[in-house]
Amino acid sequence: MLLLFLLSSATSIAADGGTRFFWENDAVFGDSDRYYTNGMRFELWFPAGQVNATKPMSLFGSGLSGSSMPKKDHWFEFWKLNRPGCRSLVGFSFGQTMFTSSNIRTPVVSSADRNYAAHLYLGGMIYESCAGRDIYLELTIGALGPPAMGEQSQTLIHRLIGSPPPQGWDDQTPARLAVQSHLEYRRRMTDSAGWLLFGRAGSVYITAGAGIQYRVGRFERDSSFPGTGMFHPAAPPAPVNKTDSYLFLESTAFLQFMDATLREGGDGGLDRLYDENLLRILGGTGNQLENSLIWNLLVPTSNRRETQLARHHLIQQLHLHPEFIQHPGGMAQAYRLLTNTGGTMATDALLWDLVKAIRPSDDSDGASFPLRAPRTVQTLTTIGFQYSMPGGLYCQIALSTGPSDFLAENGYPTWHRWGSFQVGFRF
Repeated sequence: MLLLFLLSSATSIAADGGTRFFWENDAVFGDSDRYYTNGMRFELWFPAGQVNATKPMSLFGSGLSGSSMPKKDHWFEFWKLNRPGCRSLVGFSFGQTMFTSSNIRTPVVSSADRNYAAHLYLGGMIYESCAGRDIYLELTIGALGPPAMGEQSQTLIHRLIGSPPPQGWDDQTPARLAVQSHLEYRRRMTDSAGWLLFGRAGSVYITAGAGIQYRVGRFERDSSFPGTGMFHPAAPPAPVNKTDSYLFLESTAFLQFMDATLREGGDGGLDRLYDENLLRILGGTGNQLENSLIWNLLVPTSNRRETQLARHHLIQQLHLHPEFIQHPGGMAQAYRLLTNTGGTMATDALLWDLVKAIRPSDDSDGASFPLRAPRTVQTLTTIGFQYSMPGGLYCQIALSTGPSDFLAENGYPTWHRWGSFQVGFRF
């Protein structure tokens, strides 16, 4: 529906359309290759069209006259396009973001490290700048997980630049439909300073936040602040009469209610947990009973005689030493029933609950391990340089930095940064 609206509202007027390309990578300003590691995005923008010379196009109706709508209906006014004195654009986007663990050279991703993920999407955008305020809306549809082709993209890029191939894509998020919305409101207090409110809602992210903006240099009066990367793209800069060149700062804080690119607590797979903890458990000097319990929990589910014996041993230990497990009786009974009649998924889920219920060892060499969890309160600061020419070419280079998007523990990096490039050309 949005795409049809954008197509109908785009006009052939060549005053303010154009293309823009983003590339972001964490190796630009350092030797990092982890967490949010790469992003690419292509945009195509057009001036918003009109129904006729006197009636502006509206998202909720074509050519409704001013007399037919309530004068105080600010929400309706919000979505009117191509009003006199305002800059109105519609556009299309195509992008991909990729996330990896802290070490791409190991195929086993710790349950305390960031998992791999990729997001591929196609979207439509609406933008308006009017009277010191900018409004940006984007709706996207795409895929998360293997269909997003993160593994293929990163492997190809690393092959071209001679970097080691990533090894941990087996731990990426499962395939799912990705429907996402992004709304931003920016307000200029002066030509040099302003603030913004933003929110995302959908099957990938649910966030809400605010930020401040500042710039210094040469720029046209009443011009909008630039977009600062793929997470805050805004619209391309408006045409300029003289060359614009300035430094800018944007600092935001936001609440992250959901992040589908993160698999909270790890994937719970027995095989991965087995690989991750086998050597640590066998070589640990913590409580040996605890080591024995976890060892048996990590035996892959099968009908082999060894596995059945391990399950029997586990149940015995649960009943003989209840002080090490919370609610041992019910768990043991449920586990026995599941292994006899239940499916693999239900068995895995209960085993994961048992692993989390085991008390930590008395020393750091024991079998306990932390679990990844999303960071609820996040910040992001971006500094950069914007350059726009009267002929239509514009570009931007920026550095973004902030804490990791999950609660990194046990020695994993807690801070991350990446570089961003934008280049565009007006039609």
